[in-house]
Amino acid sequence: MPFNSYPIGSTPVPGTIGTTNQLDTYPTHFDFMGSGGHRGVATITERNDIPTERRAFGMLVTVTNDTDAANNKTYILRNSAMGGVSDNLFDDPNWGEFQAGVPGPPGPIAIAPLGLEWQGTFDSDATNITYVTGDVVQYTDPTTGLTASYWAVSNPTVVDDVTAPPTDVNGDPNTIAGWQLFSTVGPQGLPGDQGDPGDNGLPGDPGSQWFNGQLTPNTADPIGSIDGDYYLHLPPNDGTGNGDVYRKTSGSWGLIGNIRGADGTGTGGLWPTSYPQTTTATISDFSGPAGSSGYSLTGKTGFEILRDLLCPYANPALSNFRVYTANTTNSQGTTNNQSAIVEVGTVISGTRWFRTTITNPENITASTMKVTQISNSGGETIIYGSTAPGQVVPATNTIFPSVGVTINSVSYSTHGAQESWKASVLNTLNSLRESNSYTVTWRYKVYWGCSTALTLNTGSDITGLVGGIGSGALLADQTNTYDFDQNIPGYRYLCYPVTSPFVGVSDWLDQNGANVPTSQDAGQGFTVSDGQGRYYKQVSLTVNGNAVNYRVYRTHVQANSLAQFTL
Repeated sequence: MPFNSYPIGSTPVPGTIGTTNQLDTYPTHFDFMGSGGHRGVATITERNDIPTERRAFGMLVTVTNDTDAANNKTYILRNSAMGGVSDNLFDDPNWGEFQAGVPGPPGPIAIAPLGLEWQGTFDSDATNITYVTGDVVQYTDPTTGLTASYWAVSNPTVVDDVTAPPTDVNGDPNTIAGWQLFSTVGPQGLPGDQGDPGDNGLPGDPGSQWFNGQLTPNTADPIGSIDGDYYLHLPPNDGTGNGDVYRKTSGSWGLIGNIRGADGTGTGGLWPTSYPQTTTATISDFSGPAGSSGYSLTGKTGFEILRDLLCPYANPALSNFRVYTANTTNSQGTTNNQSAIVEVGTVISGTRWFRTTITNPENITASTMKVTQISNSGGETIIYGSTAPGQVVPATNTIFPSVGVTINSVSYSTHGAQESWKASVLNTLNSLRESNSYTVTWRYKVYWGCSTALTLNTGSDITGLVGGIGSGALLADQTNTYDFDQNIPGYRYLCYPVTSPFVGVSDWLDQNGANVPTSQDAGQGFTVSDGQGRYYKQVSLTVNGNAVNYRVYRTHVQANSLAQFTL
């Protein structure tokens, strides 16, 4: 159809199309149903799918949500006269980006309706310009520095005097005819509000740190040291040593000086070769303020006091102590771990390996490493380092080397019983330093699952339950959330030992928060009251060779939809 031609066979519209009420919000038409005009589509594909019958040269289409963000813009359908590739409406290459007009350059300043013409700075002798009515000029008084604008009212006169303005800048009339004050520069405005604070600067580089020890830093590199740090080599307890100072550069410690003074003419220099050990050379009684700790100077020589003040003692520490079932070099304890929870009746015996992280190993007295085994009753037995010298900790290694030790054979038949192991050393001040304890706990298993049987009669019935997700867990007590496979039909069973701390619980809540009824069927043996309004059956289960009575609870009905309950 020719552009803007009247469509033959169209339906005449006798009046304006509108809504039934001006408050109605529904539209009178849809843009995509018309021919030409302006419409919105989501993607380039939708634009290209506009039927030929609804296209017209000059129409606009805005793409709003194409996956390629660069396509989201307004397009115009052009014919060859408009820059298109052809005069065919169905040619998609005729689509081109619609470019709205851009503002032109600013025009000359004009103040309507006076028709004034800006002429810039006033030229008093008119050598460069001839002023006419309507001209506007600016003049700055060279004496006062005040600036004002003037306009020529009629027949402006110019005097050959650069200091003479067309009118006085203070507003007084001037003898120069034809000029009138137009405006003056206003007073200085008030200061603006304080701006927002700027962002914080980046953190500065870390400063240097001092370390000290009785070994050279290249022998025992201090943990956490970086380039730029310093290290003071302390003398051992016998007073020997030279007070060397090291500085770390490019990852290595280099000697940069010494703070030991020259030997005096008396009995010894600043670093005596031996300490006076007589009672007259030590403090006999000083323990600090009442109730304080760490202040004792009793028995210390003057040199020892000075040394402690200048170079505080770096106590060794043992941490992350772990027990392994096989020799391992993994200090994080992720392989060959001794299980921390075992079933009641399990025997732990034979050889075990121990590791612990050590800080400040240079202050450990050699051959004092011990491993102690602690029973459930609290009794302690040294199983390593008692009759033979303890492990000698190399100064270059901050991890206790793996040591295979024959432990005391141990097994418990009581739920919750525990056996522990720990390491210890003596520091160079002859004080005991201990690691954390690694503890093994003995527990009974808890079983749950599904069965269509009306009751369970044997231990194998209990262990043979199916559909209990995670059944057989070594739980501390009955408090837990128990999950079931909904694809397995039947009653839901829960079985745990008749022993402390396992007790009866009144509220069994399913996955929807509703209470779960349990069986009281005396004919099937559910006759033992748990004191909480529920009844269970007692069934014997053999655990590591010992008969253990278990409580057996069963849901009142087959609960195929029960996926979970919580005690």
